[in-house]
Amino acid sequence: MAGRVVAWMVVVLVAFATLSGCAGRGTPANALVSGVDPGDRELALELQAIDEEIEFLETWLAGYPGRFESRRERMQVATRWRAAVERAVVLLNVDLQHPELFARVGELYRQGHNLDVPDAAGSAYNTLNRCLALARDHVGCHFSLARLFLASPPQYAARAEQHLERIRSLVEPDSRPDVEAALAQAYFVQGRRSAALRQVDHYLTLEPDDAEAKRFRKELLIEVQSGR
Repeated sequence: MAGRVVAWMVVVLVAFATLSGCAGRGTPANALVSGVDPGDRELALELQAIDEEIEFLETWLAGYPGRFESRRERMQVATRWRAAVERAVVLLNVDLQHPELFARVGELYRQGHNLDVPDAAGSAYNTLNRCLALARDHVGCHFSLARLFLASPPQYAARAEQHLERIRSLVEPDSRPDVEAALAQAYFVQGRRSAALRQVDHYLTLEPDDAEAKRFRKELLIEVQSGR
């Protein structure tokens, strides 16, 4: 059952933007980037390029552990990931007061944790918290931290829940399906099966055609009714 919820979460998180508050995926080269001075076109282009790399890597690194068809594929992804980190860190070192730069580096380190890169989890945690120190309401950094905690031992799920609830308060009255799905995972990992079931029901009001979520709901309902 735990494997099922992780599989469902991966599908959901790949389907939706994972760095909310940052550049949109697949946006034109001259598009604005949230949090960046509209006149700084060079920085906007750099961040868009990094966002594209993050989205590309998400195919393999959405959840823990990363998903690979072969050792060779894993090595190729690791090479691509390291190049993206190097590019983002160089950009960050130019301006250590820009939350959007910390957001990208932190998200890449979060992916590195899913790649089993040593110390990546700690680097992600420190970098994302620096982002929040500069911009406490940065939705993307809250979400990256929540995902990092959900990819960690179960005792960290409550901390993921806190960040997800914060995002909810920041985006109201709108809703983000990826956040609502992540909350279901946070409840499930904490053993709160009834709360997870209610949360999946809420998620399905936003994404009623999600067949995988419906299958997960059926299995979860059996657990709740049987008292497991």
